[in-house]
Amino acid sequence: MTQDVLTVAGLLDDDGWSRSSGAEGWTVKDVISHAGQLISLVVAAVKGAVEYPDPPIGIERLNGVMVDATRGRNPAEIVDFLRAQSENAFPVFKSLQEEPLASSTAELLDLGTYELRAIPNMFTFDFATHLHFDLLAPRGPLSLAWPPMSERVAPAVHRRMAGILKMQPNPYRSLQHPSAST
Repeated sequence: MTQDVLTVAGLLDDDGWSRSSGAEGWTVKDVISHAGQLISLVVAAVKGAVEYPDPPIGIERLNGVMVDATRGRNPAEIVDFLRAQSENAFPVFKSLQEEPLASSTAELLDLGTYELRAIPNMFTFDFATHLHFDLLAPRGPLSLAWPPMSERVAPAVHRRMAGILKMQPNPYRSLQHPSAST
């Protein structure tokens, strides 16, 4: 999915980068910047090289802080950063699939506690969501011919299913009164 985001980025002109995305308050550039920032954060966390704010601020607010810090970068810098972070992430993500790390757990801010093997699936989910719902039409601003997600999103579905009860501890209430769960 990272390669898909990089491919979309390579197709953008100045107008495309500055368009409002399907992610409220974010431009296309912000969404692509978020991808690189998120990879960077998780790789640093796995390596024990990140300090979280005290008190904790939650993942959505943290995402906003990280994107805000990159707003002065130009599109080429955003793409270069995403590409470099992706290359850094592959060996780290591979190590999370092997024991003893794979079955080790970590609390992921306000998202719940997960086995580390789930982290690459989380990226598949996040990037697939941003690509297909925040960047590409009909919800996003970019009218590009793009193949369907198909089997590439199987890890995203696995992640979502594993995380429902962690992110939504009372799903019955949410299904009965969706607006009350937010």
